[in-house]
Amino acid sequence: MTRDGVIAEVLAAARELVPMPGYVNGYDYSDWHMRASPSLMRGLAELARQQGDEELTEQLYRYSGPVCMEPLDPVLSVRKSPRLWCAASVERDGDPCADHTPKYAADLGRCVYNSGTRICREALVPGADVCRDHEGLCPAVKADGEVCGRPNCRIPKHREAGLARV
Repeated sequence: MTRDGVIAEVLAAARELVPMPGYVNGYDYSDWHMRASPSLMRGLAELARQQGDEELTEQLYRYSGPVCMEPLDPVLSVRKSPRLWCAASVERDGDPCADHTPKYAADLGRCVYNSGTRICREALVPGADVCRDHEGLCPAVKADGEVCGRPNCRIPKHREAGLARV
């Protein structure tokens, strides 16, 4: 095989590098990984740059560091692996980008219950803004920063604010 043929084959394989779920709890974002080290990804990016493939260069550099792993598939379930990801660069592994925090869940048509730093992936209850798992749970954020989370919350302050789902 010629040098150009080998380079083309390596770059074709590099195009297939996408985040993969871990062996256990593959739906947990912290378990997703690339099947290549960051240094290999940067090396492949440089090879793609030398070959004039700017799109692949940018993709490989982005995947060589921490990225937002928010699934972008229209139908999401923790029991199925996503096909599309945001993949925007982020500061730390496991963090979402600014556009994919629970604060923006309603804009994205996702469950608005804020149970952490990630948007809930379950399907919405028809006619509601939450999924079945979060239906009836109080979304009020307490003074300590924790979400109330009580089923059918009866705390007056939460009810007055119109936050408790009853």
